[in-house]
Amino acid sequence: MFQGLSMGHMIILLVIILVIFGPKNLPKIGQALGKGIREFKDAARGLNEEMDDTETQRREQRREIAREQTPPETVSRAPQSTATAPHDEQPPKA
Repeated sequence: MFQGLSMGHMIILLVIILVIFGPKNLPKIGQALGKGIREFKDAARGLNEEMDDTETQRREQRREIAREQTPPETVSRAPQSTATAPHDEQPPKA
């Protein structure tokens, strides 16, 4: 988190914060900061879940549309012969 700060820099910052806010206010500031971070994480998690739900709904809608646009499978029939059967022939007339 503090990759650019060495231990010396962090100590100097903590001393400055202590001088500015005083020792009595530091616990309150820490609590407020912790609550703020927790709320931010919860909001981010809720947003991610909402986005996942929306994406799932979109996928389902696309599948439904694809099903509706796909023509139903046709039943294949046996090919019909154009020749007439022998019993249908009429005897030649004289």
